[in-house]
Amino acid sequence: MLVFGFSSCADEDRDPVLRLGDAASISAPEDGAIFIVTEENLGEDMTTFSWSAADFGVATAVNYILEADLAGNDFADPIRLVPSTTATDGSITYATVNSFLLGREVAPGTPTEIQTRVRAFVGRAEDGNETVSSVTTLVVTPFEAAREFPQYYVPGAYQGWSPGADNVGRLYSIDDNGVYRGFVNFGNEGSEYKITDQANWDNGIFGASGEEGVLTSPGDNLVSPGTGFHYLDFNVNDLSFTQTATSWGIIGSGTPTGWDSDTDLVFNEADGTLSITLDLLGGQDADGNDYAFKFRANDAWDTDFGDNDADGTLDFGGANIAIAESGNYTVTMNLQQAIPTYTIVKN
Repeated sequence: MLVFGFSSCADEDRDPVLRLGDAASISAPEDGAIFIVTEENLGEDMTTFSWSAADFGVATAVNYILEADLAGNDFADPIRLVPSTTATDGSITYATVNSFLLGREVAPGTPTEIQTRVRAFVGRAEDGNETVSSVTTLVVTPFEAAREFPQYYVPGAYQGWSPGADNVGRLYSIDDNGVYRGFVNFGNEGSEYKITDQANWDNGIFGASGEEGVLTSPGDNLVSPGTGFHYLDFNVNDLSFTQTATSWGIIGSGTPTGWDSDTDLVFNEADGTLSITLDLLGGQDADGNDYAFKFRANDAWDTDFGDNDADGTLDFGGANIAIAESGNYTVTMNLQQAIPTYTIVKN
């Protein structure tokens, strides 16, 4: 008599289950390490962080983020010194930390404690599969220097797919909060591009996920919906993303058509600015109101710029820009900076 035995493969076929094991542990720099930012070292690497690998109980790629915040703030408003990476080390520059401290209104020359930690996660941090290292504290003395904003890069077909080139578009995090915004001129509709966290293809690369309004890494190529300048808004904390095609003009009581319609700006291929030469009314009207104008996108008030401080920098939804006297002017707008600027020059 033949006897057949059967065994179940169910246990063998089960998917591996993640478990939150050992968190990463920072091994360098030492806790309490002291750094002083100077004019001479501002462009150099300040230190290289190294940490042990986190354990999630399965063989899978682990992502790491190095965060920092002022001591005592309990990481309520951290910045990312090293964006998402699968490596277990990352270098930071004096300029990055100096910009962070000045942005938090730390007085130059003041030794200041900043706390750092490494978050480790599988998939996306928002999914809850995350461990956090113990804190390493650094003491950094900032230097009075022009503030440099953290930036991401937008390489694509419009500029030769080169994230390190001078002509690459950039997104800036003005508040050091992981939200990167900026204007990029793609030229033609349907232009393909990606976003990188460095001026190379070595680390964080972000593209389309297949889900509207959410990016993934590395993802598929993104596609511009229109021509000319696009306003990009990328939140690296949750990978949310929007892109809006824009065409720009000026509108206001000092322009030829008043507040009724826009006078379009023209793109300058040579320097990437937008400008127009036209006659403007200046001074005040019969009611004592300044003749003025604003910059506006897409002939609508969804996106407009004014100037709150009359300092040549543009503010979203800012104050009307007064015109001192009537005459022929060249008005120029530069969107390719962390904070957009404008000039108004009488001819």
